[in-house]
Amino acid sequence: MMSTFLRKSLMIAVWGLIGLMMTAQSQTLPTGKNIATGSKWNGTDKSFVETLPPAGPVRSIAESERSAGVLISYPRCIPMELVIELSKDDTVYTIVANESEKAIAVSEYTAAGVNMSLFSPLCVLFLS
Repeated sequence: MMSTFLRKSLMIAVWGLIGLMMTAQSQTLPTGKNIATGSKWNGTDKSFVETLPPAGPVRSIAESERSAGVLISYPRCIPMELVIELSKDDTVYTIVANESEKAIAVSEYTAAGVNMSLFSPLCVLFLS
């Protein structure tokens, strides 16, 4: 025979699990305040501009397909040995913030022995 304490504990656990299962299926959107602006989010705001679909057929690239290049940000957070190895077969696209970073990246890559014929720096303006 089960004691009263165990029976009550079991009932609380069962009702708790039932409550969790019922709320897990809820389809309500999250709501809350934006810390930066203090405005309340109603769940329907779109912070992007919808664009037209691309012209022509769209082809998804398979995971096993050969890549045309690699994209690295500078300053890099991967080992230089990996950059050297990647530059043997693929174009290394390196995103730099300005011309001075571009010059530093070029000198680092040249000194390390990166294949510069497949190196392509991309100057990108970062808005913060």
